[in-house]
Amino acid sequence: MDASVPHIAAAVSRPAPRGEMTIDDRPAGTIWTFAEEDYRYGIGPLRLRIDRILAGAPVHQDGDLWYEVEGVEVSDQGRIVGPRRATVRASRLPSVRPR
Repeated sequence: MDASVPHIAAAVSRPAPRGEMTIDDRPAGTIWTFAEEDYRYGIGPLRLRIDRILAGAPVHQDGDLWYEVEGVEVSDQGRIVGPRRATVRASRLPSVRPR
């Protein structure tokens, strides 16, 4: 995890609708890196500033629990790629709590 990418704006600060989770105790703009086997679908690691974790419809696959997440993808050079939605293995997500 790379927690300091200075030119990335703070995470969206809006109330989470029902069925979403909020990320606790994380600095604004935290970038999470997920290995290729820990998200669906893509090639290589995914670097993502997570804005929302959608808890309403978890998926059971490969013997694990997965959640849909929304955020902003960031290149390995720290440049914003754009909005991204991916399904991520729950055990690789930051600590979250229902809102």
